[in-house]
Amino acid sequence: MWEVGARFARRAIHPRYKCRGFPRKLMILPADIVEQEGCLKVSGNLNFFTVMDLWYSSLPLLRNKNSLQFDFSEVISANSAGLALLLQWQRYAKQHQQTISFNNMPEQLVSIVSVAGIKEMLIYL
Repeated sequence: MWEVGARFARRAIHPRYKCRGFPRKLMILPADIVEQEGCLKVSGNLNFFTVMDLWYSSLPLLRNKNSLQFDFSEVISANSAGLALLLQWQRYAKQHQQTISFNNMPEQLVSIVSVAGIKEMLIYL
């Protein structure tokens, strides 16, 4: 799954390819995750171009915790790649026997979750 996204990201950013209907600035704006007061705050854009880096930068923050609480209040935009990242975090939590919750989910992600019919799979507030 991740390999396809990374390949697509490299191809879309390459100057030879046109980016139709999607502002180039939004594509490459980074996403970030920081730990504040026991909560993992996610910011920026969650898209095909940013989720891989966000996944790898989140791994050290996920270790050695009983509970994972994510806050998305500073997320600017999100698409289905962002949803894939949430599912990956949830999978990680299940494998490591951690509880997980998603707070302040962006409307874009909530819409994708409801259209995909996986509302029961995600734990969000």
